[in-house]
Amino acid sequence: MSKRINIDLESIYAVGDIHGRFNAVVAMIKHYGIRDSIIICCGDCGLGFNNPEGDKQLLSKLNKVCRQNNVRIIMVRGNHDDPKFFENGLVNTKYIMAVPDYTVVNGNILCVGGATSIDRIHRLDGKEVSVRHYMKYHPGCTLQEAREKTRDSYWENEAPVYSDDEFKSIKDDGLVINHVITHTCPSFCEPQSKDGLQYWLARDPGLDEVIDNERLVMDQIYNRLLEDGHRLRTWTYGHYHRHCSQYIDNINFTMLGAVLSEHDNPDWIEIRN
Repeated sequence: MSKRINIDLESIYAVGDIHGRFNAVVAMIKHYGIRDSIIICCGDCGLGFNNPEGDKQLLSKLNKVCRQNNVRIIMVRGNHDDPKFFENGLVNTKYIMAVPDYTVVNGNILCVGGATSIDRIHRLDGKEVSVRHYMKYHPGCTLQEAREKTRDSYWENEAPVYSDDEFKSIKDDGLVINHVITHTCPSFCEPQSKDGLQYWLARDPGLDEVIDNERLVMDQIYNRLLEDGHRLRTWTYGHYHRHCSQYIDNINFTMLGAVLSEHDNPDWIEIRN
């Protein structure tokens, strides 16, 4: 799948985590009359995290509405997403695309996914329970077969990755990045504390260090963009389930909230060139 996407539509919006509630995006498009536009999802789209058949039906409905309104959906990888959907182009229609990290949209919007699941130990425990249940009701099944037949909800390669090669490629292509869409954010952005994470930090040795490293990787990405002379204007991200906007070094950093129930509306902003 190409990491350079050019779509001849001027209106561009970013939405926060939707966690597989694709109907919320359908409702957003209909309610606000969004047409001839690009919508970029800032990770935790829910791909591979929920029931596959249910997701297929919801994505089909979203695709239909996008086709009717000439809307393109671009999904960036979050920690509630199976990376293979983004690496292997498993969602790739004219109207909905799950894109790999370091995809550049319209020559100036850089998309980099990934973040840390603070509840990873809970998800791994849940997988083991599912494996045991599967083996119980499928006599003769091997452990490997049970692991393959039960759905994952955590992936070891969930974290963001800094890539020197990708930045060289962007520079060699003569691209100038003005806008960045990620799932998590650099260390100097909100949130600045780990308030509310004590439960998971106490139960998962090493989680604290992994969370810190995640933010340091985003610092690397930020510093490299500046070193390479990119003229950043906005940086939009999700992951933290609340809204915050702040200007740092003349860049508008915006954290978008999340859809956490069927009744929530997506948090979204316009990305203006």
